[in-house]
Amino acid sequence: MSLSLSGDDAETLTRWFEALAGGGQVDVPLDEQAWGDTSGQVTDRFGPRWLVNIATPAG
Repeated sequence: MSLSLSGDDAETLTRWFEALAGGGQVDVPLDEQAWGDTSGQVTDRFGPRWLVNIATPAG
């Protein structure tokens, strides 16, 4: 199972990413990507994989 969290609230999404990583495993560190957003992937301690994408604010 894979799940996704997306939005533009970097503080909240970073906190969720870190909480999901607790007891789990970071598969792809949260980092800026080629398309301009910050994205990462983590497998939580129960097995589901989470993709977290933090959108770059429109400017």
